[in-house]
Amino acid sequence: MLLAESAQFLAAGPHFVVAHECHEPGTICSAGEAVAGVWFRYRGRDYQVILSLTLLLVFDHLARRRWFAQTATQITRAMKSDPFYRFHGANGRSHESQTRRISRSAVKTYVQRIRMAIQKAFDEAGVNLDARRVLISTPTTMNETGYRLVATAEWIHID
Repeated sequence: MLLAESAQFLAAGPHFVVAHECHEPGTICSAGEAVAGVWFRYRGRDYQVILSLTLLLVFDHLARRRWFAQTATQITRAMKSDPFYRFHGANGRSHESQTRRISRSAVKTYVQRIRMAIQKAFDEAGVNLDARRVLISTPTTMNETGYRLVATAEWIHID
């Protein structure tokens, strides 16, 4: 079993679980839900990737679009137009705003902070893996950088 898990880990990369709350019955990852947390799952255990609300939103976005690299402009444009992020947490009882503005100029800093949190979870799990190889930066031909999460992800809904 451990050999099979190790082979899958090497082939697909690490596995993350993204939890959403404020779920409306009959919907899946819809506007009004909120990203509650992210965990790195390894050998049957979950290690929390401790992120602020802004970083949770960026991680969720990168995990949903993990098949291709995106520039900071693409990330911010997509997050501004996606109802999930525009109405983030609207189904909740809190009167505190759950939305965040993601600026193009801050994406690089957000990526660095997400990497730090991922690395802490890897270290806690005892995994010898570099977070820079999981959340990668790829230069484009137009002097921009594309960001891509090289991992698997699943979403759970909690109440």
